[in-house]
Amino acid sequence: IGFDLDLTGFGKDEISELLGDTKLENWDNDDEKRNLVDIFLVPPFSILDTRAGVWQERKKAWIEKGLRSDLGRDNEILGAGLKQISLKAGGFNSSNAGISIFDPVLCEVLLKWFNVDNGSVLDCFAGGSVRGIVSEVLGHKYTGIDLRDEQIKANIENARDFKVMPKWICGDSVNIKDLVKNENGGEAFDMILSCPPYFNLERYSDLENDISNMSWENFKRCYKDIIKNTCDLLKNNRFAVFVVGDLRDKQGIYLNFIDYTKQCFLDCGLCFYNDLILVNVVGT
Repeated sequence: IGFDLDLTGFGKDEISELLGDTKLENWDNDDEKRNLVDIFLVPPFSILDTRAGVWQERKKAWIEKGLRSDLGRDNEILGAGLKQISLKAGGFNSSNAGISIFDPVLCEVLLKWFNVDNGSVLDCFAGGSVRGIVSEVLGHKYTGIDLRDEQIKANIENARDFKVMPKWICGDSVNIKDLVKNENGGEAFDMILSCPPYFNLERYSDLENDISNMSWENFKRCYKDIIKNTCDLLKNNRFAVFVVGDLRDKQGIYLNFIDYTKQCFLDCGLCFYNDLILVNVVGT
């Protein structure tokens, strides 16, 4: 289409490799030449387009292998607005249709780009099974914290289908240092990877210390404490990656959740390295 490929930093042959074979069954073929697909999976730009065919095919492959991150939750966690959107998009064919599911291909990309080989992963808002299973399948030692015992039991059941066993711990991530002090050999972690609650967009439980039940001010305070305590467990020269989106209050005003998240990490002494835009299919 006349785009100047030199602006990407890659030559035509390299871009062809980037858009090459990404079939799931080839992920552990040591005989294959290590190319840019092996290193990055998708082109390493700042916009990640989940609508692309190669992305959707790989996501479908994960699901066909048995990935079920929706287990342990149902659509009662959704607010009225999200229920209405999901209904119009054709959701609610089952008890758990329409709830947010972490994209397994996004998880692969983030691990490939921002973790060291076979590095350890700490997830302070574990939720469903995706990040734990994908991490372990790719050779990363995963430790995740979640408040809900029923969610952890569902995650463990799903992980058995992949013959891996991530470490999920039931507890409040405000106390994450105590919860993981005997994990990872007592060492700090190589990567923080998480997707926090978007305030009250989804309410995950009636537990008093569930931040999705809190007022906005209490949510922010507790959220910042969790980030601080989690960052204290990160090795030097390593990355923390949070997947977040903005949301609105009852008057329709943005709460500036993305910038608040960045500021929490900056206040913990981390540096802001990059942000990526995740483009999703309309209606999801």
